Amino acid sequence: MRERQEGRYYGIGVSIVAVDGDITAVTVFEGSPAYKKGIRSGDVIAKVNTKDAKGWTTEQAMRELRGPRGTTVDVEIRRRGYGALIPFQLTRDEVYIPTVPAYFMIDSTTGYIRMQDFGENTDRDVKHALTDLTSKGMKRLLFDIRGNPGGPLDQAIKVSNEFLPKGKMIVYTRGRVANSDQDYRATEDGEFLDIPVVALANRNSASASEIVTGALQDHDRAYVVGETTFGKALVQSVYRISAGAGLALTTAHYYTPSGRLIQRPWDASFDEYLSYGLKDQSEVRQHAASELKHTDAGRPVYSGGGIEPDKRVVGQFEGFNPDRLGRQLYARQAFERFAQRFSAEGDTRVSGTSTGRKDVKPNFVVD
Repeated sequence: MRERQEGRYYGIGVSIVAVDGDITAVTVFEGSPAYKKGIRSGDVIAKVNTKDAKGWTTEQAMRELRGPRGTTVDVEIRRRGYGALIPFQLTRDEVYIPTVPAYFMIDSTTGYIRMQDFGENTDRDVKHALTDLTSKGMKRLLFDIRGNPGGPLDQAIKVSNEFLPKGKMIVYTRGRVANSDQDYRATEDGEFLDIPVVALANRNSASASEIVTGALQDHDRAYVVGETTFGKALVQSVYRISAGAGLALTTAHYYTPSGRLIQRPWDASFDEYLSYGLKDQSEVRQHAASELKHTDAGRPVYSGGGIEPDKRVVGQFEGFNPDRLGRQLYARQAFERFAQRFSAEGDTRVSGTSTGRKDVKPNFVVD
């Protein structure tokens, strides 16, 4: 978690997960040693420096794969469609995990920023992107926060502050203990007060990204398009107990400036709560009268869990509302493993080519 917030570490540049005892590559970071050598998402790391990785936890694997910059590590990869293990020798290097991986001008006046995560320098990265786009003639912004899982609270406040005048409420907390009630306001006038913003959010936008979305929506600084966000906004206090362990207790909730509770209720089972991202959002949620709030300009917005968009555009799971078995299969990556096997084994049941597709020229870049 600490490395994710810092946004950098020394290693080979692969995010991993243990699936049925196999250390599996989930994401290979662009420009990393693993990326340059050709390791792919879905590859299984079978051996590290001749050690069998079967049954390792992700923590064990990370200890073996990471190390001082410039040192080497030998890994052997099991890849579907290949009979033997594939050997790689990788030189560890600094791996940068970008929280703003892309920004560019869509047209002569519209800028686009993709903020995929929060780290310790996200505010700096966002400000750099905003400044650069403004110098290129940006008059309006498409701010993409879809799938952003959140991060440090101070970064959410600083990013929001770029679009708000001094003194505006960004988020506040209310809870059970005396010191849990806190108000967080813009500390200075933001540098981009006059740029209209459309914020893209979805069901996997959570925590700090919901704070940003809610603050900009409540102060009419952003028109939100997409899906209702995840609804994760708990303040937890960690109390030390015996044997070096700690107990994390929820002591407060986050609220948007208009008074909306961001946290989604636990009305259903824990399984239902965790699998919320697979729910069908094609129907508009019904609200009680007490959940009605208003933005600075008087627009109606609603409490009840997550940030609801001004314009609903349902994403890739439209109409997909699986039963418990379906959610468990999804959580265990059964669909992903099937897709990998399907493509690796050269299955010919899918034939033909798509129509109406525009070819992209080699070396095409967005300038």
